[in-house]
Amino acid sequence: MCFANGCYWIGKSDKTIVKYNSIDLIDGKNVLLPPDFVATNILPMSSCRIVGTKAIFWSFNSNMILRVDVITGECDSLNLPRIDFLNA
Repeated sequence: MCFANGCYWIGKSDKTIVKYNSIDLIDGKNVLLPPDFVATNILPMSSCRIVGTKAIFWSFNSNMILRVDVITGECDSLNLPRIDFLNA
């Protein structure tokens, strides 16, 4: 879970990312994942960090990173070669 732009960004075990308003934590909105994203490509998001205006989600068992713009809510993915991910 990360906090940015007045919202909590949460990677859930069902491989979704949900944005919750920090005031009431009600009516979370699913982040629209990128079209090249296939849920089987990544295990549940293991961790999250805020870097600039991006919430970065990744799994320790995958070579895909999901980036969510905390202002617009747009999401894209970064696919890394397996060897680069293991060395990072």
